[in-house]
Amino acid sequence: MIKGKSRVIIENVQPQVDHGLYPAKRTIGENVEVTADIFGDGHDHIRANLLYRKHGEANWQTIEMISAINDHWRGSFTVSEGGKYVFTVTAWIDHFETWYDGFKKKAAAKVDVRLELKEGVQFLKILSNGQNDELNKAISGLDDEYDKAVAYVLTRDFATLVHAYPLIEHETRLDKTLEVVV
Repeated sequence: MIKGKSRVIIENVQPQVDHGLYPAKRTIGENVEVTADIFGDGHDHIRANLLYRKHGEANWQTIEMISAINDHWRGSFTVSEGGKYVFTVTAWIDHFETWYDGFKKKAAAKVDVRLELKEGVQFLKILSNGQNDELNKAISGLDDEYDKAVAYVLTRDFATLVHAYPLIEHETRLDKTLEVVV
């Protein structure tokens, strides 16, 4: 966790035994259902990931966690072979998704969103860093004539793009990894 910059708290991560002192247990082929209470200040959108790997592997596998109800999040992974697995949870405020939600509400209320279009371009530039053709195309779509730009942002394709490219800044990571023995 980055001290002083994160606005997200992760608590009550399950499964864990005796606050993570002992590993949870599963059998080969079983799902490991991971839940956590994740919340932040304000009304900005939170996104979260479950990270897992087999003990000894270098790279984490990432699963998007889904908000269930009342700040309760869930995700799962399948353990395909015996041994020890480790997992953790990360979460962050997604300012791009928050912007998008506000944009849709203002556009539906017929509020002028010229400034919001410029903000959207800035988010896309941060995400693209000039390297991503799909995001660069979206930047052009937001720079188009006003009515066309608004219509573009309200398409299903743009909604998919917002979800596919989360803006991960000041990510909070659970301060420990938890274990599952299979």
